[in-house]
Parts: sequence; C-alpha cells; structure tokens
Amino acid sequence: MGKLQDEVVKKGWGLIQEYESKRYTGDAWVDQAIGYVHFAQKEKNLFMCMFDGRNLKLQRKMLREHWVHLSRLLDNYKDFSGLDEKQSLQIRYSRGMLTHGVATSISMGWSFLPENNKAPFKNNEVLAKYLTLASQALLKGFKEVIARNDGDNHKQDKPLK
Repeated sequence: MGKLQDEVVKKGWGLIQEYESKRYTGDAWVDQAIGYVHFAQKEKNLFMCMFDGRNLKLQRKMLREHWVHLSRLLDNYKDFSGLDEKQSLQIRYSRGMLTHGVATSISMGWSFLPENNKAPFKNNEVLAKYLTLASQALLKGFKEVIARNDGDNHKQDKPLK
C-alpha cells in the first residue's frame, strides 16, 4: 500500500509541474504561483496527500526536484536582474511560502476573496491579480531592502524614512 501511495504522490508532483508550466499571465514567475494554486483548487485530495508527512524522504526528494523544475522555468527571468543567486533564491522561497499558504488555505476552504466573502478564490482573474500584486510587492520590497543595506540583505534593515 505504501508503494502505491508513493506512486500517487509522484504523479501529483508531475501534474503540479504541468499546471505551473502553463501561461496564465505571461509572467513566468507569477504563472508558477497561479498554477500551484489552481492545482490545489482542482486536485484538493492529491495536493493534501503530497504534504501529508507519511514519507518524508520522498517528500523532500520531490520538493528538490520541484525546485529545480521551477528554476528552469525562470532561467534569465528579467525581474530578478540585479539580484545575485542567493538573493533570488531568498525571494523565490519567500513567495513560495506565500503561495503554499494560499494554496493550502484554498484547498481547505479557509480562504475567501476580499471582494466576495461568499466564494473561495473561484474567480481566476481575481486570483491572478492577487498573486501578481503579492509577487510584485515581495520582489520590490526585497530589492528596496537590499538597496538600503548597500547590497547586503543580511544586515539589520535600516528604518524607512
């Protein structure tokens, strides 16, 4: 039974990559987030199964492979220009945590649109706008923090003026 469950999880990781590889907005980084959330919406049980903690070794392996896949989709991504590799990894990780939280909330039925308190992110246009704005805000904010710290994102952040 465990082997069968592992094969289902592997299938889920392949399917999530298909969702993330689609064009929704034309911005590859935003499209990854939209695809991730769409997968969680449409494949709720599979999504939850992928993160159930039953086989942590497989989960870690699949997460690493997933990260590599997402990285390939972002080769030469223009909005990461000016960031070194470590910085782009940090901002991608931060947005990844945001996206996973949104996807989990939606798949569990906890998240509701600000404009419509009656339905969870069912309007793809609103979801795309939300994830686009959140991604842009994270990226812009991260770049501003680096600039205020003379390029070093590990210094104590200087207060905003």
